[in-house]
Amino acid sequence: MAAEPIDLGAIIEVNEQARAELMAAIDGIPEDARESVWVGEWRLSDIVAHLAQAQAGYAEALEHMAKGDPPAIESWEPGPPHDWNNATIAARYDRTWDVRLADLEEAQKRHEDAIRSLPPGPLAPPAPGFVNSAGHERFHTGEIVDQRRERSLQWLA
Repeated sequence: MAAEPIDLGAIIEVNEQARAELMAAIDGIPEDARESVWVGEWRLSDIVAHLAQAQAGYAEALEHMAKGDPPAIESWEPGPPHDWNNATIAARYDRTWDVRLADLEEAQKRHEDAIRSLPPGPLAPPAPGFVNSAGHERFHTGEIVDQRRERSLQWLA
């Protein structure tokens, strides 16, 4: 049985909705809270940096696939994903909140452009995993929302 074509426009909409949920979750959080540890060893600003880098990586993999090449993410090295996560966060540690938000927006645009550049028809693995960024964002958005509740941070927006 052949794989069915995927509605890339619908996936972009789902990704956009997940981003809107993330932005609503982080909206109005004061600077001191953004720079404190939220999950594990990660500050809220680290989570934002991680999401931007992950989505940029998905875009890079899709850009290769659109050219008929195997998916590749230049900064990815085989090994535990936590190593890559920590390295990407460390590389962006000193970026301001506004720069991290700009990185997030840029990654989203690049990712959407990469999705649109894919040839029509069914997507062969691993493309579907790189196309849909919503699940990853919603996972981290859930962590943020849970922490807001635990910290009794009101929705300030």
